[in-house]
Amino acid sequence: MASFLLGDVNWGEISTDNFISSQKWGYSFYGQDDWKVTPKLTVSVGLRYELFSPINEGFGRQSNFNFDTLTLDIPKGPNQNAALPPDFATAFPMVTVSRGVVSSYLIPWDKKDFAPRIGIAYNLHSKTVIRIGYGVFYGGEENQGGNPNRGESAPFNISPILDRSATASPWSVNQYFTGGLQAGYPSNVFTLPAPVSFRALAQDFRNSLVHKWNLAIQHELPKQMALEVAYVGNHQAHGLLQPNQNNCPNTPGLAVNCTTLEPQPLIGSLFGTASFGFGNYAGMTTKLEKRMSNGLTFLASYTYGHALANSGTTLSGSSGLGTIDPTNYGSSYATASWDIRHNFTSNLSYQVPFGKGKKYGTNMNAVTNAIVGNWQVNAVLTLHTGQPITLDGTNCQGQFGLCRPLLLSGMNPQAAPAGGRTPSEWFNIQAVAQAPRLAALSSDPILAGGNLGIQSNNAPGTKNLDFNIFKDFVVTERFKAQFRAEAFNLFNTPEFNSPDTSLSDAVLNTAGVPIAGQGNFGKITGTQSGTERHIQFAIRFQF
Repeated sequence: MASFLLGDVNWGEISTDNFISSQKWGYSFYGQDDWKVTPKLTVSVGLRYELFSPINEGFGRQSNFNFDTLTLDIPKGPNQNAALPPDFATAFPMVTVSRGVVSSYLIPWDKKDFAPRIGIAYNLHSKTVIRIGYGVFYGGEENQGGNPNRGESAPFNISPILDRSATASPWSVNQYFTGGLQAGYPSNVFTLPAPVSFRALAQDFRNSLVHKWNLAIQHELPKQMALEVAYVGNHQAHGLLQPNQNNCPNTPGLAVNCTTLEPQPLIGSLFGTASFGFGNYAGMTTKLEKRMSNGLTFLASYTYGHALANSGTTLSGSSGLGTIDPTNYGSSYATASWDIRHNFTSNLSYQVPFGKGKKYGTNMNAVTNAIVGNWQVNAVLTLHTGQPITLDGTNCQGQFGLCRPLLLSGMNPQAAPAGGRTPSEWFNIQAVAQAPRLAALSSDPILAGGNLGIQSNNAPGTKNLDFNIFKDFVVTERFKAQFRAEAFNLFNTPEFNSPDTSLSDAVLNTAGVPIAGQGNFGKITGTQSGTERHIQFAIRFQF
């Protein structure tokens, strides 16, 4: 902030804006056969094959940096001889430039995406069915986003990194911004002897896949109802990650520079794309369903499950998920960002049995029928626990993938405060402390980066009831009108935002433990926009 107020620039980055024409191809084939083995046993077997190309650039204007061989691969095509920045060989003497060898796809195609499916249904007796299912499902059609886009790499687009000199003091003038903020970027920014950033696509990149399985028992109940109980699970493999292969390791110390710890200090950070993400899920689901009878239909379902992963959703982001050890992405295997531990949903529709043609009042006159006849009520109830969140540390000394708090012995970071959860304190903030300074450490120097795991806490859950009432008016045989009164979040239950998770917003005592009732750490300061109660009325004409 001080540098900004003074007009000083610590670092900057800017990219050329040459057009990028990304494209990919996909082909899919599927076959299935159903076999009725016995009157009670049916088996369905299917096989899907999918072939997805890596991302291509229509004119071969994308490159890939192979970190394993320190080679910049420029694909064959009409632009394979595009000029590199004038200082490229000087800035990166260890980098080999390969032109016209790899295809415009940069990496080999993933050609082994066979996806078997099998389903078994066994009629245990007249009202009970057991179902078993397993399948493999590939993801190859989705985009990988614009970060990192291989078309943004040299020589087709240049992104100079205008860092302050590593030997300069924090208050010295950045050699690329001698005029400060007011002068802006230098006019010759794309010909300056400044490092450029690379895009690195893993040579063994594979399409993501999920193995899914389930075992369900369905039983018919009286009054047009059915109950289902099931175990469901999956294993996710080849999840999309964006690693920096040139990252520096976790290292405590006051005078530690990340650049000096990088495997290739001259390369800088790599914008990578890889597919070694993985995850698992296991859950129990129950479902009670009533088909329409006597004007009533409803569905109620409850799921208890736990999702874990070491990767997030790269396109939309995954709040709280980070890399504890930047040289080991397996260290981030924890509760997944999309985990909802308890989830109950139900919906109901009831046609009130009053009015002409109904069970009650079938002979009522037209005026009475217009008032009390042909009403229908509908409701949707949603109850679920909140998604996981990560507590952020502060004052970590050295280089760490994540600065985390120190979990105090015997404490649970997710536990409620002594007085219960309130927006003023959503979790027990005194379960954690600031990571100790190096001078206080004896045998475990990693504590300088904290020891609390990621996704340790949960945001507030959801309690919501949507309710509406319909009334039909029959004008003529061809013309009808419907009055609708609809309420969303009928009881105006607050949908809270996540609490403040930054230990830097706490007031600490001399031991580094947050002081209850002071600071914003653990406090909720608002509700989610648009979740307040909404009521609307409408008239709908049908003809």
